[in-house]
Amino acid sequence: MHFVSIAQSHQIEDVKGLAQFMHDNGVILWFNHGQLTNLVILNHIWLANTINSMLDYAATYKGILTRQQLEVHWQETWSQTMQQVFLDLLTEFEVIYLLRDNPFRKYD
Repeated sequence: MHFVSIAQSHQIEDVKGLAQFMHDNGVILWFNHGQLTNLVILNHIWLANTINSMLDYAATYKGILTRQQLEVHWQETWSQTMQQVFLDLLTEFEVIYLLRDNPFRKYD
């Protein structure tokens, strides 16, 4: 279920205000800008484990991954759209850096 739907089912009108309040208090992760505006992460541990899994995978390639390698790694877990959202998140956290000659951004 989507965060907005849950909030609206409880008659909360200021969904963005609620999201910002919950983010400020460490309940959720939410970024009110850019590609991540529609992403709400409810489980910090899931995010840490997901980042750790990606870093472990990257270590097998000396830390440099192509878009194709990540798609293979994530193909059973996420759709291409969610893969892009996660790449945006990793870029926001400065966990990954995009190389000019091999950009990850595929859907812009």
